[in-house]
Parts: sequence; structure tokens; C-alpha cells
Amino acid sequence: MTAASVLKPPNVPAKTARWFPAGIRLTWLHLRTRRVPAGILALAACGALLRAALHWHWTFNSGPYAQQVPMIIEAGAAAVIAVTAHGPFGEAERATGRWLPYLRLLTAVGLTGLAIALLQLGAAGESLNEGVLVLSRNVIGITGLGLL
Repeated sequence: MTAASVLKPPNVPAKTARWFPAGIRLTWLHLRTRRVPAGILALAACGALLRAALHWHWTFNSGPYAQQVPMIIEAGAAAVIAVTAHGPFGEAERATGRWLPYLRLLTAVGLTGLAIALLQLGAAGESLNEGVLVLSRNVIGITGLGLL
């Protein structure tokens, strides 16, 4: 018995890992550590909840409480964005490079834009009392407070 068969290279080449540019890989890892995919699902749930609230008339038609239920849903969307902005590594992340502050900013702005789009999609075809501009203002304002 000889070891000659063991020393032969395999007939099928080994599968190599896909090579992505460093920027794309860094962005993907940043978004995963921030739990952005779960945040997108939560924002979609907020849009569906707003749709249900407007469809089944959970809100008042006029008066001081007309925006109460949509405001609670908008605050929930803003809370999702604020939670995804939290880093698991804390302040040690500041020493990791010059691109992370830009990634943080783009993540917050992108999720805010996505939240506004999903909430407007949820309110499409329904009667939102003060319109989508007020919805956008509320989401941006509450998100800003959450990020502070």
C-alpha cells in the first residue's frame, strides 16, 4: 500500500470565496451590526399598522386628538431608527477608520427616508388628517430626538 493516491491534487478545484471590494464588505458588515435588516422589517410593520389604523378608523376625524394614533406609529418608526443607530462596540468604534461616521450618517438618513416612504405607502388611499408633509416632519423630528 502506498500513499501516492493521497498526494494527488483533487480533480475538482476548491470553491473560492467571492471577492467583494472592501467598501461594499464594510458597508454590509456595518449594516448587519446595526441590525438594519430587522429594522427594515419593523419599519414595514409600522407602515402596515398605519394602514390598518387608517382603514379601520382608529383615529378621530378632527380635533386635538386627530393625529394621536398616527403620531404613536410615527414615534415607533423613529424609535426603530434610533435603536439601529446604536453600535454594539460603543466609543471604541471611533478609532476604526474615517468611513464609519459617514456610514452612520447614511444609515440614519437612509432609514429615515425609508420610514417616510413606507409610512406614506401605508397611508396611500386613506385619509391622513394633516397629510404626508406633517407625517414626514414628525418622523424626521422624532428621529432626530432619538438620535440625540
